[in-house]
Amino acid sequence: LKVGDLYCVRLEDPADPTSIAPWSFTIRSLVTQKGAVTIVDNVIDPTRSERTTLRYGLDQSGMVTVQVFNLAGDLVKTLHRGRVNEGSHTLTWDGTNTAGDIVARGIYFIRVVANGIDEFRKVIVVK
Repeated sequence: LKVGDLYCVRLEDPADPTSIAPWSFTIRSLVTQKGAVTIVDNVIDPTRSERTTLRYGLDQSGMVTVQVFNLAGDLVKTLHRGRVNEGSHTLTWDGTNTAGDIVARGIYFIRVVANGIDEFRKVIVVK
């Protein structure tokens, strides 16, 4: 079923017309974003225990700092600060601040700083 050019209903089993899955889709592959920093699920509702996932890759071991900032540039939470081995790494943010409280609805930025990397990714918190 389509609304204009947008598919809004998909069948989980094409042979069963009662297996309607409205507004669902399948991620077939993850596209790596620039700077080897990729964000998945960048719209989250922390009241429903949703999390955003951040993936980054390092060519060599070194210091890594991953921090969350609000639109005003204030530090909300440090997700990681320390030495990390080369390779792929994954972190999650659950929409809470350093005190463990759920942050206000709005736009937040996750900054990843490492050897050769200084990238920001946007996260939208909805409630």
